[in-house]
Amino acid sequence: MMKNMIVSLLLVCGVFSVDADEVKSVMEGDSVTLHTDLTVIQTSDVIRWRFGEGESRDLLVDIANNNISYNGPFKDRLHADIQTGDLTITNMRIKHSGPYEVQISRATTTYKRFRVNVTVAPSVISAGDVKSVTEGDSVTLHTDVQTQRDDLILWRFGDDGVLIAKHDKEDNKSSIYDADGRFRNRLKLDPHTGSLIITNTKTTDTGLYRLKISSNRDTKYKTFSVSVSVGRKACWESFLRTGRICSTLHCGSITHCMKSCLSDISLWMKDHHLQLNLAKTELLLIPSDPESHHNLSIQKPGSGDR
Repeated sequence: MMKNMIVSLLLVCGVFSVDADEVKSVMEGDSVTLHTDLTVIQTSDVIRWRFGEGESRDLLVDIANNNISYNGPFKDRLHADIQTGDLTITNMRIKHSGPYEVQISRATTTYKRFRVNVTVAPSVISAGDVKSVTEGDSVTLHTDVQTQRDDLILWRFGDDGVLIAKHDKEDNKSSIYDADGRFRNRLKLDPHTGSLIITNTKTTDTGLYRLKISSNRDTKYKTFSVSVSVGRKACWESFLRTGRICSTLHCGSITHCMKSCLSDISLWMKDHHLQLNLAKTELLLIPSDPESHHNLSIQKPGSGDR
């Protein structure tokens, strides 16, 4: 009876998780190295790296007789140091979070355990492209790559680097994130390149977009500064309503806004075989806000008059 109780106790204890000797935190798409703390592997040493818990653990690396064999579901991103047995895992994903264990067999067998936490990568600032579009148009932010089977593409927006899109080629899955409802189903990802497409642009889409491409080979970064301006018609109508169009809708100075509208009027009249008599033309601005005052100096199209 006592013997059966001891065996049962050992079996139960074997399924419990053991505290990690080291905890590693790494960003999604980056690499991590787990150290055996060995200086040199001896010929008779046997080193095995495993991932997971209990009976479902995967054997990742087997080092014996100076030979290395890689196994498991993500063997293509594994690299073991033949001198020390250290394990490097490249291009990490969230799904690679969890317990790792190295078994070192010499005269005796020792174990070292790690807990690896893979978190969503933060924003990274670098020089990039500038895109200027008119509200309502579409704009494409190009990755300039053909995605490979292990690429992870992350798109972020704004100073806080909020994640807005993710393209995981390895899992053949694309995801769009729009927690604050800013884009409202206006974001798309090109399935072949991972380029970000913004349709029916709004002035609120103006800002910094950050791209990160991670693979087993390297990690690339790129940023885009996108400026969305209102069209001339919206600029003119909003100015007449508020007298403060340009400061709020990013259409430039009031002078520039008025010049654009006058230019449109002149072109329309010309197309309809009409001519504007500049000597008898006055421009009256009556904004709805009586406190709004503007000192304008606008040259009429085709004239030196002001």
